[in-house]
Amino acid sequence: MIRRTVARAFGGSASGRHAADWPLEETAGNADIERFLRDLHRALEEVAAGEGGPGQGGRLRLTRPETLPEGVEFVLAGDGAAIRFLDTLLGFVRVIISSRDGGTLEEVLSLHPHSGAQRPIWKPLAPPAARECRRRTAFRFTSIADLAVRYAAILSAEPQGSPA
Repeated sequence: MIRRTVARAFGGSASGRHAADWPLEETAGNADIERFLRDLHRALEEVAAGEGGPGQGGRLRLTRPETLPEGVEFVLAGDGAAIRFLDTLLGFVRVIISSRDGGTLEEVLSLHPHSGAQRPIWKPLAPPAARECRRRTAFRFTSIADLAVRYAAILSAEPQGSPA
């Protein structure tokens, strides 16, 4: 609630969206996740450029980061599907994969201290039916390059099937 009020008070856009330039406010708690998200955005830019990019008939389009009341977001869009990356400013990134048929999947990206370094982790969120059964899903270590390739592959395969 407070975040929304502050965004309205200091915002200049009627849509509630504002272009965000990294680095945002650097603090000890969010500096690593912001660096991770910035690097992921760069990797997705490279993948989108490899797919032809905007203006070249490319299938993947990547938006600039924008500040919203709930955090910082950017979207990777393909033909009929989109992947929304939302930095919640709470130490993790929500990933919402929306398909052309209206289905959505959610995942969480975060960092985990491992061998003296911060390693990216990927964790799918259980669908609502599984959440009611209190079923847990495991996380796995990954890399920024693997994530960029994975999300581009999801959008490239989207016309034939589901987003997963």
